[in-house]
Amino acid sequence: MIAGDWIVRGIYPVISSVHIGEDGAGHLEMWGDEVAVTAESAEGRYVLQTSADAPFPLTIDSTVEGDLLHLQFRNVGVFFDLTADRADLEQLAAYRASRPIAIPAPALADVPANGLATSPPMGWNSWFGLRLNVTDASVREIADALVSTGLRDAGYTFVNIDDGWQGGRDLDGTLLPNRGFPDMPALGRHLHGLELRFGIYSSPGPATCADYTGSFGHEERDALTFASWGVDYLKYDWCSAHAFYRTEAGMRGAFQRMGAALQASGRPIIFSLCQYGTFDVPRWGGSVGGNLWRVSSDVEDSWESIEAIGFAEPRDPDTGWNDLDMLQIGLGNLTIVEYRTQMTMWAMRSAPLIISCDPRDLTEAEVQVLTNRNVIAIDQDPLAATPTRHRVNGLDVWVKPLLSGAAVSVINRTSDVVSARINWDDLGLVTPLRVVDLWTGEYSDPGTGWNGGLQPRECSLVRLTF
Repeated sequence: MIAGDWIVRGIYPVISSVHIGEDGAGHLEMWGDEVAVTAESAEGRYVLQTSADAPFPLTIDSTVEGDLLHLQFRNVGVFFDLTADRADLEQLAAYRASRPIAIPAPALADVPANGLATSPPMGWNSWFGLRLNVTDASVREIADALVSTGLRDAGYTFVNIDDGWQGGRDLDGTLLPNRGFPDMPALGRHLHGLELRFGIYSSPGPATCADYTGSFGHEERDALTFASWGVDYLKYDWCSAHAFYRTEAGMRGAFQRMGAALQASGRPIIFSLCQYGTFDVPRWGGSVGGNLWRVSSDVEDSWESIEAIGFAEPRDPDTGWNDLDMLQIGLGNLTIVEYRTQMTMWAMRSAPLIISCDPRDLTEAEVQVLTNRNVIAIDQDPLAATPTRHRVNGLDVWVKPLLSGAAVSVINRTSDVVSARINWDDLGLVTPLRVVDLWTGEYSDPGTGWNGGLQPRECSLVRLTF
């Protein structure tokens, strides 16, 4: 019988408690939000369905074994298998009273710029390729592959360990890695010896997205720990902090606390904010010590996700970089044409170029897309100009001023083959002296404009010299 109250085991999991009434209607607590849920019996199991307005709409496969409730579902690409204990009202009240309470956010004050990430960071992140199976051994193998494939020499130098490395805290409160990472300082030295840089992951909440230990209340100590390991980059993911900080001031204060701690650690560490664009983060991300900040929900290995993120137009920051999330190249769901279009859009937007596939499995064609130095140069151009968008003959056209010349991307977002001619003056450009296609390396007659045909979801990227 599923009716009743249940307490979910964990640090602060995405679902922390469950209430189901006799009629099958009830609610879940999801990182501090009460979300309506319905339970339907199905062949000795129960299917729990959250409301559509839940922070993370979920379909949860559930079974009851005595006083235990097992919950299985997928969220942010991770399979969760949670166990909950049946509780009476007194136990439920005691549990809620025992949970962490909000630490008041500090008064807002600008954290001085750290002078890092003067160009969009490039590297690898473990999340999509390894998920929670990341270990010291796998990271070392990935590092070797970054070198052997030429990715490191093309600029992908950060090796960022995402969620799943944490092992709790010792009696002094020092954050420890789990058994998969026996010696973090040694791993940092190994990466630096390969001319790579070391990235790590945490959260301003008590738990990360996958319910590993976060930095809540331990920011200064964790910053010193990361510095002692030789860390060069911190991705700081919002997740369970949502249960404690609901206002812009609260969010900014939580990130500011870690931004200041990193700068006080004595080691230069790039600070990557991951809070999904909330509260117009390009407006204030730099003021909390951030170098880059997510401006969207998580990207997925689908055209619809890449299109929604790549063609959105968030505010242009005064400093730092709008992070469009990771490149999906190499994950396998899209064609090389579609992956080339993602690479083009991320480059036109001066976005961080962080791959997340397993580079040991990349095809030659995928390596060529990722290591195209002429396309990377558009992303890394020192001018870091915001492109202007045009809609011409059914095609999306973006123009990005460069320190020397301009880049023009032409993208077919339709489901049909489109052929068109686009005049330079329609884009506010004078006739260039030279036009080179950055994907083929071929030069063309500058003429009076761009002329060509594109398959569905295909792009052209040319560089103009005036």
